[in-house]
Amino acid sequence: MTTSTNTPAQGVERAYGPMSWGINPTDPAANAAHAARMNHAALVLNRAADVFYYEAGHDLDRRYQAHPTHVVLAAAALALQMDGQGAHPLHDSFGWVYDSCAEDEMRALGEAVTREEAEEIDTLAREMCAAKMLARIVTLAIANGDVPLAGMVAGELPGVWDSISGGEIEDLARLASRTALRNVDLAKLCSSEAE
Repeated sequence: MTTSTNTPAQGVERAYGPMSWGINPTDPAANAAHAARMNHAALVLNRAADVFYYEAGHDLDRRYQAHPTHVVLAAAALALQMDGQGAHPLHDSFGWVYDSCAEDEMRALGEAVTREEAEEIDTLAREMCAAKMLARIVTLAIANGDVPLAGMVAGELPGVWDSISGGEIEDLARLASRTALRNVDLAKLCSSEAE
């Protein structure tokens, strides 16, 4: 198993350079708090990276696995950038170098993958963004509709899904879009999206 070179055995895992943007030289207390948060984030990021390395080591042949682990992780990174820029998965061009704080890192990622992988990553990132958008739309429709939409959807699902209830669909939609809808006025959102 491949592991990070910045392991706990070497002491506290330090934040990487790009994680230090919030340092304020005029406020030592804020600096200390920020450094503590970033050092903790570095520890968690490294442990999460170890999981991805381990999973990649168990990847199957393309015939048996839809997407290799490294492609899934790259797509998650691209989706994070596109979601942060408010890009639409159907209409916007997902450039690898975008107007974000991670332009250099995204450029390096784009240069590391093959042309085939780049297309696969782009498609998968769009799917991720579309799934979040669809969950948000369904949540809004359920919350603002006068008809039992979730029950109707459950009734139209094929047999393999016949154990899913309208209540579960509501809960799944809310869960999938919880972060996107947090502290958002649903009525205001509905009116703006209808325009």
